[in-house]
Amino acid sequence: MTFEPQKIRWGILGPGTIAKAFAGGVAHSRTGTLVAIGARNPGKSGLDENFPGARILDGYEALLADPDVDAVYISTPHPSHAEWAIRAAEAGKHVLCEKPMGLTAFEADAMIHAARKAGTFLGEAFMYRLHPQTAK
Repeated sequence: MTFEPQKIRWGILGPGTIAKAFAGGVAHSRTGTLVAIGARNPGKSGLDENFPGARILDGYEALLADPDVDAVYISTPHPSHAEWAIRAAEAGKHVLCEKPMGLTAFEADAMIHAARKAGTFLGEAFMYRLHPQTAK
């Protein structure tokens, strides 16, 4: 008997260039699947092609309210990382936030506090932490 892990259902806030790279990684994952994109402009050309199979939702709030999303990858412009990470935690979503996590130590602390209070995961997408070059 083989164990089949339950896949994490990902949503993306901020469907820009770095989000496309993240989506490509999730597409090859055994433990995750991309289910939805929260976009400020859901009619923008290319979203369906860049994020195949994902539902395109009208706005970031719609993504946070979606019961089919377990975790959110935040790739919005830097000044809004803290706001959306906190709102995602309050909505019960796990968060992987692009760097920088917050613009100040106060913002980062508020994000950590919100995740702890909600019992959700918060991580910064800082690739070098687990890169083979730094594993030594």
